[in-house]
Amino acid sequence: MANQQYVSTWQHIRPWMRRGKRLLEALAQPLFHLRGAKAHSFGYNWHKQRKILDAINLGEFSNLKVGYGKKIDERIIELPWFFSRIAEGPERMLDAGSALNHKDLLSHPLLTNKNITISTLAPESDAWWRTGISYVYEDFRSSCFRDGYFDSIACISTLEHVGLDNTMLYTGDSSKKENTTGDAEIVIAEFRRMLRAGGRLYLTFPFGKHHNYGWFQVFDKKGVETLAKVFNPTQRHESYFKYSNEGWERCSSSALEDADYFDPHSNKSELSADGAAGARGVACLEWHA
Repeated sequence: MANQQYVSTWQHIRPWMRRGKRLLEALAQPLFHLRGAKAHSFGYNWHKQRKILDAINLGEFSNLKVGYGKKIDERIIELPWFFSRIAEGPERMLDAGSALNHKDLLSHPLLTNKNITISTLAPESDAWWRTGISYVYEDFRSSCFRDGYFDSIACISTLEHVGLDNTMLYTGDSSKKENTTGDAEIVIAEFRRMLRAGGRLYLTFPFGKHHNYGWFQVFDKKGVETLAKVFNPTQRHESYFKYSNEGWERCSSSALEDADYFDPHSNKSELSADGAAGARGVACLEWHA
């Protein structure tokens, strides 16, 4: 009886919670712009999510115009790039890092016919298991999946955190407060093992001048080639993007040799003159097994 009462109460409360969330979002976006549209300020995440969806659904990513993604972090590049590359049709897909764990992304037509498993260190507040999404909480360095299980793996802005301090944002497990930059190679080997022959790895991370920021690292060209040697791809399709005060643009990997990162968690001051909200260079790699 108590359980029935709880379910009944929740059924009445949940619609009001949804209305409250929509109202908060409606208020957040104009306030965000009125206060100067500063990255990581109140309303930024809603603004960023709306811009990402526009880029995916309206085709804005296919032709990057001046000002694209200005004052928005690298996710404005990584997610639209991923959606521009994934194959149509059903397949087993692993989201290694939970970058796709958003209702608006998982309901995209390119994903609704896929058998998706989301794997990450710890549970998140949002979970869409009612729509058929599976969740696994594990360390990528020793995954539970059998050889050749997946048709594709998406690792969006996650590899750079492996082996470093994940207690800041992602888990309360003190054993994950580490400082081992080379463990990314172990994860790449695991991805290769779990992919079927001909399967695809979609991999993105901050790229430029190598630096360990404690809770993540920026990969450089040497680091990418080290990872490629471990994965041994049969095909490589690679794109690089640079941030400046004009927004995001495509570039060569060599144009990012000195690209750095604005870390909002260690730098509490105002953003720099170019308005960077995170990476100033990003690598988007599609490797075939």
